[in-house]
Amino acid sequence: MFLVLGISLFAIIQFSDKMYTFSTAVLLSILIVYLLLIKVTWLKPFFVTFTVILLPFFIVNGLLTGWLLDAPVVLYNDAENVGFRLNTIPVEDVFYGCLLLLLNTAIYEFLLNRKSINNT
Repeated sequence: MFLVLGISLFAIIQFSDKMYTFSTAVLLSILIVYLLLIKVTWLKPFFVTFTVILLPFFIVNGLLTGWLLDAPVVLYNDAENVGFRLNTIPVEDVFYGCLLLLLNTAIYEFLLNRKSINNT
């Protein structure tokens, strides 16, 4: 989690002119810092699980971005990202995917804890 946070903070400083990179890095950094501050207990298991999720992520996202296809289904404006790709996938997609899953997990856990508090 600290590696992801460090890379995100680096991207904020280094690539502030790239909207996709910058916005993904800012939002992911804010969310991670917030979750660390409120001391959630599920953050480490989330990142372990996220590393496992990366394999199907790379397969599906790779297909969408043109891996093994004649033309990509999804196109990216390289003027708005750093232009570094993992095969055909912009590197920012890994952080964007992490942001989406982490935010959904945080909302789910919040609602779950709220429900259990109301039931006691």
